Amino acid sequence: MTPTTRPYAMTVQQVSDVTGIGRSTIYRAIKNGKLQALKIGHSIRIPSTALDEFAGLTALPPSGEPPAAATVPTRRAAGSS
Repeated sequence: MTPTTRPYAMTVQQVSDVTGIGRSTIYRAIKNGKLQALKIGHSIRIPSTALDEFAGLTALPPSGEPPAAATVPTRRAAGSS
C-alpha cells in the first residue's frame, strides 16, 4: 500500500497499522455503529470511505467553508434527570 493509494477496503489490522488505533477500539467502534464495516465470510473489512468518515476526513462543502463542528453529547451524572 503506497501513501497515495489505498485499497477499497482494509482489514482491522491494516486500519490499526494506518491509524495507530488499537484493534479492540476498532472492533468496539464497529460494534457501536460508529465505524461501518463489511463482513465477508468470517472476515471483517472496513471500506476506505468509511474510515475517512470515521476520522472526519470528508470533503469541504462547495462554498469552501470548513464543516461545522460536531456536537458531542454530554453524559449526565447518575441519578439526575
